[in-house]
Amino acid sequence: MITVGCCGYPVRQKLYQEKFSVIEINSTFYNIPKETIAEKWQKEAPINFEFIIKASQFITHPANSPTYRRSGRLSGNLKNYGYFQDTPEVFGAMEKTLKFSRYLNCQKILLQTPTSFIPNYDNLKNLYNFFRKFKKLYYHWWQKFIFLLEVRGSQWTNQLRQKISDDLGVVPAIDPTVTAPLKCSFNYFRLHGKYSGGRIIYEHKFSETELKKVLELCQKPINYVMFNNTNRWQDCQKFLELISG
Repeated sequence: MITVGCCGYPVRQKLYQEKFSVIEINSTFYNIPKETIAEKWQKEAPINFEFIIKASQFITHPANSPTYRRSGRLSGNLKNYGYFQDTPEVFGAMEKTLKFSRYLNCQKILLQTPTSFIPNYDNLKNLYNFFRKFKKLYYHWWQKFIFLLEVRGSQWTNQLRQKISDDLGVVPAIDPTVTAPLKCSFNYFRLHGKYSGGRIIYEHKFSETELKKVLELCQKPINYVMFNNTNRWQDCQKFLELISG
């Protein structure tokens, strides 16, 4: 089975949901909405439509990240934000993410790290401690959700990604155009665009040849292919045509 969708709505919600059966909600990365918003989204969606939530950046990104400009004023100690630290700010953000996900009837939660989160001793220690402590303290929630982890940067090898997945029970989220699929229960692909000179060109439009290569990698019983580029609405439809065709 191959499920195709976008990271963030590229068009009106109703039009999108007429064509696709899954959406990755990215707005939650900046601010977690009120729970009534989750109930509204769930009520308006078709039966069996799947929501996947991108977790709060307060968990993964430090407060000096430029993405915080969209999050408004912060409370507490700014040094306590991000990098999976064992702080009230980080675990509080995780609790808010989970509560919103529960109201949205969401089962999968994506955590994406910044490129500054490199696999050094402190970061790996924080990462392991975060998931192990969360599983211990909130086991009832751990059982209800599937956690997708996207670590970014060339220092994260496939061997290390695989070890983290095996050790912590998380599903690696990868861009299959630059990272080979790993051994896990299902594939979760996020296509960001084209990589050039150490940066991502989000304006890239995927060619049919590129999309066919992605399709060839969808070898597991369950595969998610999520487009995060500027042209995602059009590329999603092109990919669906390849699958059906």
